[in-house]
Amino acid sequence: MNQTQKRQQKEDFGFEYERLCAQFSCCPSSRVTANLKDYKLDFNGDRIGLKEWEPLLCSIKVNKSLKTISIKSVKQPTEGNKLVKKKVAAIRSKEITIKLARALKDCLVNSPCLECLVLQNIPFREQDIYILAKGFENSKSIKHLSFEKSKIGDTLFKVICKSIKNSQTLVSINVNGCGLTWKSAEDLASIIKYQATNRFGEAWQESLRYRKPNLDQMPGLRRISICNNNIGDCGARLFADALKDDLWLKALDLQQCGISSEGALVIQQAITFNKTLLVLDLRRNPQIDYGLLRSIIEQVMINARGEHIDYQWLSGRNCTETRQPKKSSNYSCQTKSFQNKITKKLLRDTKRTNYQSCYADANTSVHVNKINVKNSISSTFESISDGDNEKLMREKVKQEFYKEKCRKEKYLRLIAVAKSKQLEEEKKCLENEIVQLKMQLADAKAVKTSNTFDLPVKSLDDENVLESIEASFERFQQFLDMLKELGLGDLYSQLQKPEVIK
Repeated sequence: MNQTQKRQQKEDFGFEYERLCAQFSCCPSSRVTANLKDYKLDFNGDRIGLKEWEPLLCSIKVNKSLKTISIKSVKQPTEGNKLVKKKVAAIRSKEITIKLARALKDCLVNSPCLECLVLQNIPFREQDIYILAKGFENSKSIKHLSFEKSKIGDTLFKVICKSIKNSQTLVSINVNGCGLTWKSAEDLASIIKYQATNRFGEAWQESLRYRKPNLDQMPGLRRISICNNNIGDCGARLFADALKDDLWLKALDLQQCGISSEGALVIQQAITFNKTLLVLDLRRNPQIDYGLLRSIIEQVMINARGEHIDYQWLSGRNCTETRQPKKSSNYSCQTKSFQNKITKKLLRDTKRTNYQSCYADANTSVHVNKINVKNSISSTFESISDGDNEKLMREKVKQEFYKEKCRKEKYLRLIAVAKSKQLEEEKKCLENEIVQLKMQLADAKAVKTSNTFDLPVKSLDDENVLESIEASFERFQQFLDMLKELGLGDLYSQLQKPEVIK
């Protein structure tokens, strides 16, 4: 095996991970190797033991083949306000988080393939974020970055913003549920303004020599997700100020951000100037008026013209954090036994009843069934998913867009018909004038005047002809004066004689 093949095997994550597992005397985890065929590392960090982290981190450090790295952690189970006594996962320790940050930093700097990095609900410390920021700053391939549910706060997020400010590859950033406030919204707004200023310069350079700049191919952020953060109306104003002059940001997700109707109105005024924003998600902000929210969504979807776009709307499942806790097995057994007892008792009671009571019970059951059916229908309508709402909204916007387009086409057609009639009338008038001029020209050729000097005499009446004659005499007189000054008096006297002039 030559050196190039050895180097390729060392850079391959799967091969290096198996080799290091054998070196550290541990078995490769199926959770780690599940998606390696798709060049994707996606696993739950809570399921990885302390000894299993060593070969995994060393493999990430030298990786040059993975395109996606997704490491997630789940919150510790709770009962009421008390934590359940359970062994804490290794990923939530300070020792593992700093090693993970160093391994990811080296991977970001050295890997030419890593495009997506997802770090969900991982308790990074201050030192870890500073290490990761160096990797973001020197990365040449990262496109999508997610710190969802990682409580990093405003101070550490500012460090991340400084590192990605000049990134030429980063397209989207997800900081949903990271404990951010309006200060982080200010940092993101400053990035939008900074990148917009640089892009305007690039667009001006590309527009030289009658070229049309391609705005979609320019580098910079296209999507920002900052849901489940308390940025409030102050953060909404900062984003609105940044969106007024921006032509590149395509999607901005602001679900559950504590925004009221006041902040939504400011955003609505900003997007009247911005026709490139395709997604502006203000749902799950209960303080926003429903009519205002709907008008904002319709206005943004009109920018997309109801067509399929690359930037989709987030579903409710991606932003909600609360889940219904599972009931214990003892409780389920108790409920089942209790239900069986009730059913047996009901059967005994029904046997003892007469026909009339059965008939009355049947009527009441029919009435109850009708009520249940109505309730189920209403509940189904209320429980329509956000995806279906989005499809309905998109179809309505698409319908309204084509209706408006049809109205404009009809109006333009009426204007065209009126203008065509006007041009036809002008054409007829011009044809009549041409016929009259031809007749006058024929009459002028047929008429022969007896006085041959009539034409020049008439021409002498023209002011332009007289002015040209006077100008020629003045030039001739200037020529004679020049001869006199040069000492050519004989020639000057000969020119003044009437015979020479003749």
